[in-house]
Amino acid sequence: MEIKDYRIGVYVRVAHKDDEALKRQEEYVLSYCKYRGYPDVVKVYRDNGKSGTTENRPAYKRLLKDVRDGKINVILVVNFERLTRQPVYFFHKMIDYIIKKKLIVIAVNQSPLSDEELFNLRFMSFCSYAKKELENGGVE
Repeated sequence: MEIKDYRIGVYVRVAHKDDEALKRQEEYVLSYCKYRGYPDVVKVYRDNGKSGTTENRPAYKRLLKDVRDGKINVILVVNFERLTRQPVYFFHKMIDYIIKKKLIVIAVNQSPLSDEELFNLRFMSFCSYAKKELENGGVE
């Protein structure tokens, strides 16, 4: 997929209500988009005071719906943990979109995910780490 075809959704989340932290995340990701020369962001999805261990997050649900509806084909986050603390579940749920519809997930503070093999390696590593974290008492 060429950059000009990106329909970007930016997702920001903090576990404990913190307007400033949410704003900093958003500004950081938007500045990254500008730096990389990406097209205008279609939508910013904000979950303030929501744990990443649950799907019960209004903005997260809207983001996934927009991916399913084809409105978004690129998700940008500061890091994977902002998107979900259940990466295996997320990956399982979104595998068809990642493979068939070429959904791209870019974690700004982690390596660029333009290379499919790097993405798979990085994402599976993240999944393994997150699973161990959850097994050891969980995190927000």
